[in-house]
Amino acid sequence: MSLRMRTRSALQMCTKWYECLAPTMKEKGEWGAGDDDALLAALQTCGACEETEVSWGDLLRGRTASACLRRWKVMQRWVPAWAEEGFQGCVEKLAAMRAAQLAKKAQKAAEAHAEEEERNEVGE
Repeated sequence: MSLRMRTRSALQMCTKWYECLAPTMKEKGEWGAGDDDALLAALQTCGACEETEVSWGDLLRGRTASACLRRWKVMQRWVPAWAEEGFQGCVEKLAAMRAAQLAKKAQKAAEAHAEEEERNEVGE
């Protein structure tokens, strides 16, 4: 693109894009898996026994208290019978669910790697 513009370098174009034209996920309020993991880890270590004891504004840098609380409300609904689980129960179940997802992903990656190794051995 900078070649077509001829008035801006590639670095200037990139800077303009990221700083002005494309708002960040945080500015738009979007959450990624890494953000969910960070929120969950913060909730596990904050020492709160109830939702009302959480200092939501101090959990994640760059996220407001209301944004963290709203995301928590979304996340807790991923737990079956979340209303009966309570705050700590939801945090524990979500952590277990995430650990299972990561283990499954690691297993698939290991299987794919083993298949690739096998193909490479056959091809030699």
